[in-house]
Amino acid sequence: SYELFCYERWFLINELCKRDPRITSFLCLDSDVMLFCDVTKEAQKFVLYDFTLTLYSGHICYIKNHKVLEGLIDFMIELYKNIISVTILKGEYHRNKLNGINAGISDMCLLIYYANYIGIDKVAFLHKPIESSLYDINIHNHFASIFKIERGVLYKIDKKSKSKMRFNALHLQGENKKYIKQLYEIDENNQSVFLPPSYSTPEIKNTLLFEIKTKFKKIQKRVKKILHF
Repeated sequence: SYELFCYERWFLINELCKRDPRITSFLCLDSDVMLFCDVTKEAQKFVLYDFTLTLYSGHICYIKNHKVLEGLIDFMIELYKNIISVTILKGEYHRNKLNGINAGISDMCLLIYYANYIGIDKVAFLHKPIESSLYDINIHNHFASIFKIERGVLYKIDKKSKSKMRFNALHLQGENKKYIKQLYEIDENNQSVFLPPSYSTPEIKNTLLFEIKTKFKKIQKRVKKILHF
């Protein structure tokens, strides 16, 4: 399954590091991330941290060394060997389903658990501005903004305030992968402005409202069933 693959990739990267001792500090990227920075220079910002997260996601993950990755692997294995922690994970999964949240227990959950386990001060969070630039959590978060590429550098421009913030990467998660080609062509030609998809149109608003009402009715049915109401 998709969630299983998200776990497996960390094991595969770990095996690669074992086979090639030349790999010391490194960057792991999801395939739907577009970079607009020199990652070698960027990595210098995080030398005092074990690894990085973007909010709670590992789609852009600088890792200090192989030892840190091995620690994550050991943590994942121990978490699933322990009956108490497995029970907690199952409870979280069922709560998501009960609340109509279409999400399982992913590696994102375990990454933030691991961050708290080793000490949150050892983790750098890329979605917060560091030296006047940051990394994207998800393109869905920028409905009121436009992006402009100037000489290979990406800026987010707020439509209301006109303020400008440098973005080192964009995460075109889910259906937004279709914009990768468009962004690449804009970057190649060093021009134009990219406007992310918006949920502000009446058609999309009505669709979302219908989905919310449908999910709420499903939750009501489940609760009544549980309470024998």
